[in-house]
Amino acid sequence: MVIKPVGQPPDTTAGDEVSFISSAWWGEPFPALAGDGPLAEIGGLTLKIVDLVRLEADLAADQAGRLTAGLLADEEAATLAGLRLPKRRREWLGGRVAAKEAARTLMTRLGLAVPAWPGLLVRADEDGRPRLWMAADDRPVWPAISISHSGDYAGALAAHGVDCGLDIQRVTPRVMRVGERFLSGAETALLAASPCLVGLDPAVRLCLAWAAKEAARKAIRLPAPVGFLELTLTGLDRDHLWWSGQLSGPGGMALPPLLLGHQRGYVIAIFVRRN
Repeated sequence: MVIKPVGQPPDTTAGDEVSFISSAWWGEPFPALAGDGPLAEIGGLTLKIVDLVRLEADLAADQAGRLTAGLLADEEAATLAGLRLPKRRREWLGGRVAAKEAARTLMTRLGLAVPAWPGLLVRADEDGRPRLWMAADDRPVWPAISISHSGDYAGALAAHGVDCGLDIQRVTPRVMRVGERFLSGAETALLAASPCLVGLDPAVRLCLAWAAKEAARKAIRLPAPVGFLELTLTGLDRDHLWWSGQLSGPGGMALPPLLLGHQRGYVIAIFVRRN
């Protein structure tokens, strides 16, 4: 299913259809919020996925630049203009489109005033994490956001009242060569013996663990960066389409559970932590 974003930007493409934002891949509204799942207590959480192949095609067809003018703040448009590599351009733009659409959708769900697309600016904060700003008066705003991209997709998570981390990874055999760099022997044994992972390709198992740790690293705010080996995978449980993962942090820090998924040759991890 292809959706039209909330408050679609003006003068985008022929037919005014923004075809590259899809909500069908992982679901919208976000399914983990129902019932008593790991994220059920979070007041607001929205995930958006951008198809980068479609985005690149729309950009190529937009000779007049109306698409980016309807999506980006002036500062963002200037940054995009300075990016020369096509792969980097589409990943950078896809991440910002996903972040703005996730944030604006969440704002709508929460009954908040929703700025126009160019009125929101995605800018890195002092520690390099993406954050939303109001372009008009240069002030930071909520919700919190996290951005990830891999292969043909970019995604963003918007969260209200919590810090969040998102990671998307395309499953490739390359991960088999680097497993020892981010997993302990005990974690490798856990992945091999876990009943909920029976039948999965070993590369998928490793990518699930990598994504889990990367999503947590993005959300945990500590004075020093958290390394992969400082985060320990302690358990995995399957609940319908999602895994619930358990991690412990540096020095045995207790961490909330996270969600993990696997579709279309990609894995995804979502981590939220109250700030």
